[in-house]
Amino acid sequence: MKQSSYRNRILFYFTALAATVCPNLFAANHALLIGIQDYPMTEQSQERGLQQLSGPRNDIKLMEKILSAPPLQFPEDNIKILLDKQATHSAIEQAFADLKAQVNPNDFVYIHFSGHGSERINENPDVDNEITDNDQTWVTYGASTGSFPPLSKDDRDILDDQINVWLAEIGKVTDQIVFVSDSCHSGSVSRGPKMGVRAVAMDARPYPRAASVTNDAPPIGIRIGASGDKESAYEITQNGRSYGRFTWFWSKALNAVKPGETWGDIFKRTEVLMREESMMGLSAIYQRPQIALQNLLDQDIIVLGGDFPDRGTSILATSIDNEKQVVRLNAGLLGGVTKDSIFRVYAATENPSEAFAEVEITNVTPFSSEAKIVKGQVSVGDILVESQHAYNFGPIHVVIEGDDILGHEQNQKIFSLIADQLNTPEFELVNERRNDGWIIYLLRPDQQDGQYYASGAMLPKSKSGAVLEAWVLNMQEELLDDTMRVKLSNLDQDVNELVRKMKKLADLRDLKMLNNDPPDVRIQAYRLTEDDFCNDDSHAELCFRVDNRLYRATDSTELTLMDGQRQPLGSKIGFLVENRTQLPYYVYLLSISARDGAFVQFPLGHRTSEYARINGRESKKLEGALYFPNPGQEVIKVIMSEKPLDPSVFEFAGTQQERGVTRGPQNPLERLLNRTARLRGVRVYAPDPSEWGTVQAQMVIVKEGKDALNR
Repeated sequence: MKQSSYRNRILFYFTALAATVCPNLFAANHALLIGIQDYPMTEQSQERGLQQLSGPRNDIKLMEKILSAPPLQFPEDNIKILLDKQATHSAIEQAFADLKAQVNPNDFVYIHFSGHGSERINENPDVDNEITDNDQTWVTYGASTGSFPPLSKDDRDILDDQINVWLAEIGKVTDQIVFVSDSCHSGSVSRGPKMGVRAVAMDARPYPRAASVTNDAPPIGIRIGASGDKESAYEITQNGRSYGRFTWFWSKALNAVKPGETWGDIFKRTEVLMREESMMGLSAIYQRPQIALQNLLDQDIIVLGGDFPDRGTSILATSIDNEKQVVRLNAGLLGGVTKDSIFRVYAATENPSEAFAEVEITNVTPFSSEAKIVKGQVSVGDILVESQHAYNFGPIHVVIEGDDILGHEQNQKIFSLIADQLNTPEFELVNERRNDGWIIYLLRPDQQDGQYYASGAMLPKSKSGAVLEAWVLNMQEELLDDTMRVKLSNLDQDVNELVRKMKKLADLRDLKMLNNDPPDVRIQAYRLTEDDFCNDDSHAELCFRVDNRLYRATDSTELTLMDGQRQPLGSKIGFLVENRTQLPYYVYLLSISARDGAFVQFPLGHRTSEYARINGRESKKLEGALYFPNPGQEVIKVIMSEKPLDPSVFEFAGTQQERGVTRGPQNPLERLLNRTARLRGVRVYAPDPSEWGTVQAQMVIVKEGKDALNR
């Protein structure tokens, strides 16, 4: 019983198993890729909240390319793909059986599922102690749609228990398995059909007893999940196409694999990339990938035994159209290439600072890109290095929706008024939800004792006669910030205030998204506890003076490890910067929140620019501390530059205030920082990527809860 319980907990964290690798140089590689996007839309499926998805086909195409291309190079004949109507319950079961029949000992197996996930009541609680008290499921093509006889195999979801039985059968031949499932763990977090969320409501029908299987076999390999047990798996848009958020960043991490890296390394890289990515303003996306292991050492298994060449980090010219002066390059979106960026070609014998030739990126796909030659000559096989990175902050897609209680005529009147105000470079009004945008939702929220009454839904119910409000949400129907609830009593005035706040959030979102790989500069964060006997001149004791009171540093962690953590209301955090490089860097620490905007904590405004300088191999305790008096999302961002900056370029107004920005002569990085939100659609370049870098952590400030600094 204990063994089965352990197995269920780690099988459906829900998404996936990812696994061990191939020590046998002569072993074969096999893959089974399953994607369900176009679910049948029937009365039965709509009652369950089933909706079409946008990304699974792109997920499978992406994974097919990753696996078949260097460095992994799976044989084309060994990659089996099931899409949409090919992916019924019985067809998936047969595909697992076929896979078992094909593999030999020490062969490597990769399995990937992209589609809807759900839950079922655990009908074997005495045997299977699921972490959520429910079984998790794959929603297969045709399940719960009336397309098949009721409760027949193809009318039912596939339970996690059943998947584990199939995997255990393959495990009798080889334990070299990777199993990834980009779907939600639970339908309970959904509020009905929502674009870009891979969850549907629980199938409440009683399944035949024969469908409720158990298995005491130990789990196979390493298991990696797209999200936590009570989190949704989302879709995102990249270059105009939708993908599973987890699949995109998992592919990006896998595409960058180097010989000697482990599956644990790939998982950690995916986790970091997902944390850094931000599409939904200042609100957090609660999707954290999970890793579960039978043996902690399994995460140290080397990917494919390391039996592939190191492609390095260089970008190569693979073909030239001399007539059109167009170059094709072997890196694209997954390699961080962006449209309008500039790459240089260097001669091996020349000074690296002198450009031999330059190209400008004109078109980007996930794996390749095209560029026009703007200087010099380029030949096939030339190595190109990015010299200017383009941050194209396009407009935010906004859709306006409203509860039916408002009435069609009033809805249209308010929609038209808001649309007029939104005719700005920051926003693009669209007719339907886009998974990279915002929602303006009109409602008359019901309140009881001053609290919004939600009746189990994420949004409150509307009540006739209640005050009309506009709420700004992300596409997961989460409020961007508490300040983004605006009462619409005086329509003209209040709509103007709503759009003003949205513009401030757009500014802050773009500043938050501005990132570049940092130099080797470590940012250490400390919990501060008031101590009148602390000596703030003592570096060893790390004492800080805040508002003429003394605080002692207690628990500590690196700033990057605070990302995604919760901090209690009223926390005070101090910082120590350790420059591990030989070069001096100017260091600027700022705090970003929707309510207060972005402001500089270090150096303070009265300091000279040289005060921000930290010499090579030097450590410096930053003056003051950050104080968090309000609940909500907070971002701590550190910008490091080889050149001194004007701190005023970091300052953006929040939704609660206006803040001026100093104008004047600026260096390239200052111009970039000051124009991120003001010149949308204009090509904006950073200086040489080696000259600056960023580190940041997004936290949630709560009234109570465990502090990340005291783990």
